Amino acid sequence: MMRRSRVESFEAALTMTNEDEVGVDYSLLRDAIAHDLNNLLTTVLGCSDELSAVLSRNDPARRDVDEIRIAAEDASLLVKLLDPRASQSSLTLELLDLDALLRLTVRLVRKLISRKVSVQLDSRAVGLTATGDSVRVLRILLGLVISIGNRLEDVGVVLISAASRDSETILRVDGSPACTGEARTAPLELVHLAHSMNGSLRGLSGAWELILPTSASEDFNPNVRSLGLERVIVAEPDDLLRSFLVSTMGATDASTASDAATLFELLEHSDRKFDLALISINLANLDPQEDYPRIRKLRPDLMLAFIGSNGSTANHLNALLRGDDQALLLYKPFGVSRLISVIADMMKTK
Repeated sequence: MMRRSRVESFEAALTMTNEDEVGVDYSLLRDAIAHDLNNLLTTVLGCSDELSAVLSRNDPARRDVDEIRIAAEDASLLVKLLDPRASQSSLTLELLDLDALLRLTVRLVRKLISRKVSVQLDSRAVGLTATGDSVRVLRILLGLVISIGNRLEDVGVVLISAASRDSETILRVDGSPACTGEARTAPLELVHLAHSMNGSLRGLSGAWELILPTSASEDFNPNVRSLGLERVIVAEPDDLLRSFLVSTMGATDASTASDAATLFELLEHSDRKFDLALISINLANLDPQEDYPRIRKLRPDLMLAFIGSNGSTANHLNALLRGDDQALLLYKPFGVSRLISVIADMMKTK
């Protein structure tokens, strides 16, 4: 059911210009829809991650949970990809699920290029990992496949493959032999996206290769409870997401807040030493840019994980957090593995 605050946002987006015409503030509508969708996807991703961790591979329910998780991952990437502000958002380097990324690329491009062109995924790509920004990688792959597909003149095969070499993972988009010839230069925008992730993009005869660093995270543990957090604050206005985050953290002492006043009551008047605060930038009466210094002054050693979606407020806050290795901005939607990863990174610097 739509929360009342979100309904009010929709109503505010519709303004009567005269008796016969309705003017629509589409940016406000977009933000209202994205906010609720991101909250739901974050909860679905997190719950499916936790269920996958406790179900055996032979459990009949495992297949359903995996399908739910894959659908949520695809929806999450699409929300980010279609957001016009995504290309302006800060880089998010993470351990990529290449299986999900490549499957989604194949499904999307089949809708965007001629049906006479077959898009195939090499099965040897399954199980490989890389480090990068999921949205940027997806943008690059879509651009390369569409470009090669257009060169095939409505007939041919585009093969997407992956291989691991030393400390690199190579994603290859191949249209040969029909596209063979002089190596072509990739669009400058895609080259910049690859460089932003410490990767590179090179053109070959009839193919392109996206080269990304392979993650060396051997000690990655998908159990958030293994982090040993005892006291946490979860400040989130959405009841469902707040409940999920509290459950996921598994702390022995979890305090919650649904507005800024309650959050500062905890920070100012509680004598408890908190390990971590998860704070939504959408809390009522919270000004993230002004209140972050206030929070940091009250709790100099507290790990801060702000939660938000793409937008000017989030991006300005992210810029403000640079230089503070005990604070970061986590963009929604995200899964349990992403949440664990960013918290673990902060704990390493304490």
